[in-house]
Amino acid sequence: MPRFCARCGAHEGKEMKLIGSLCPKCFLEIYGLVSIPSRITLVICPKCGAAYVDGKWIDYDLYGGEIRVLIAHELSKSKPIPPIDRVEVEEIEYISAEEPLKVVAKLKGIYKELILRKDYVVETLITKRPCPTCIRRASKSFKALVQIRGLPTLSKSMRIKVRKFLESLGMNIIRDIVDIEETKNGIDLKLSSPGTARHIANALARKFIVKIVESYASIHRSRNGRREGKLTLSVRILSTEPGDYLVIDNKPYVVISVENSYIELEDRNGHRVRITPEKLMHRVRAK
Repeated sequence: MPRFCARCGAHEGKEMKLIGSLCPKCFLEIYGLVSIPSRITLVICPKCGAAYVDGKWIDYDLYGGEIRVLIAHELSKSKPIPPIDRVEVEEIEYISAEEPLKVVAKLKGIYKELILRKDYVVETLITKRPCPTCIRRASKSFKALVQIRGLPTLSKSMRIKVRKFLESLGMNIIRDIVDIEETKNGIDLKLSSPGTARHIANALARKFIVKIVESYASIHRSRNGRREGKLTLSVRILSTEPGDYLVIDNKPYVVISVENSYIELEDRNGHRVRITPEKLMHRVRAK
């Protein structure tokens, strides 16, 4: 005996399968695809554009500043109406760009071999709230310090190389930099995250020949009894050029040439020696 829709009477066939006792059209009109909110709220930092998603801040670069990506993510968490198996967000279209934003969310639902589609109008409120990094940057508060110095000194050419390297780091690294201070001895980076400080130090070690010394300052006990303090990473970069004056094992030398595999030095008696950059790093005296 053929089955038919209990609402409109349409008969089930090869082109039309029932969902329970209803045809797809009636099912969508009565129940829809998902239990979807008519309004959602997004939290975005007004300074850097980071968004607060699922309990954590994500960088502007991760969603490209495209609000529709955030809306689609929020709607993707909506639960399908039984017996719909799953629902996907196919497209988000703006209706109004004025706040509160209004969008049409085009959703696709899957039930067995059936594909169902329905559009939903959703309002989006955007709440402006500064992220922790921007708050620290504004107050100059930081949790870690990376001191970039040279061995024996940070030359002008090496400073330029270091600056270009820092600029090449991704936004998820750069946004944790609270302040950059140029000193006569080198470059100081103040960061909001000790993890990011270590990441930068390790990245410098992959790019240059360095010596890293880690220490803590302002150590205190937190409320839960843990020892806390500001992490300081001293990053010494081997920075030698022909003509530089070095002191190695209390003996003066002049740099004659610098190659990738060795550095040629000359002592005051005219004797020349070759030493690898790695060995020189541990023997040269810093100024």
